[in-house]
Amino acid sequence: MTNLADSASTINAVIQDPIPQIEEAPDLAVTLMRGFNGEKTAIVREMTGADEEYLASLESRGTMSYPDYISALLKRTVESIGKYEVGSKPDIVDELIIGDRDILFIAVVKATYGKKRRYTVTCPFCNKDNDLYVDMDDDFPIQGTAEEAESAITVTLKNGKEVSLRLPTGGDAKYVNKKAKTIAEQNTLMISRCAQISEPNKEQWARNLTVGDRSTLINALLSVKIGPKSGEVNDPCPSCGEQIVIGLDWVSLLFG
Repeated sequence: MTNLADSASTINAVIQDPIPQIEEAPDLAVTLMRGFNGEKTAIVREMTGADEEYLASLESRGTMSYPDYISALLKRTVESIGKYEVGSKPDIVDELIIGDRDILFIAVVKATYGKKRRYTVTCPFCNKDNDLYVDMDDDFPIQGTAEEAESAITVTLKNGKEVSLRLPTGGDAKYVNKKAKTIAEQNTLMISRCAQISEPNKEQWARNLTVGDRSTLINALLSVKIGPKSGEVNDPCPSCGEQIVIGLDWVSLLFG
């Protein structure tokens, strides 16, 4: 299982303590791409110290996967999705596609810190400290369309049979991370959960597919880009003019 502290180690080597910008309170309503049962408007709240302590207690166990961590965060900070109150129905966050969960995560970060965050970064060229500003909208643009988020993916296997795939949910990611010990097992479980077929044993069906067909199915799932795009943030160093490039993952955005 992935240790969340390790996922941010490279980033924290160059980023000092983040200094949140004080801004006007952001809109706490966010529009999802697929949503839940036709409901696409979610309401989030900013994180509290109690949330931070709770997440830290989970992380300290050392065996929590990233999907588990995001689920725990969203179950505490997402108040509602349309007519559904998350407090009384917390498992709905696991039924959201991963792109929608990422949209909610970014919304929670914005609600907590504002639209922009400022980090102190050491320039790798001149070794001087500089402020790097991360814009939660511009630096994490939304990919894909609502139509793509709601549509099934059709894949043709080598034997000519067509297989329909739904997009993975947070629940799928949690299950796969918990049950699979290898990449091959992860592929089997993800295919079996996302394939829309009538098979008495979907896992065995996925296991019996050829490697080529399995690769085609997994690549089809990965090819659909939905939700905020994570990646590199660039800023010129005011001291030497060189571009400072860092990669920010979700955990680093949340706590630095």
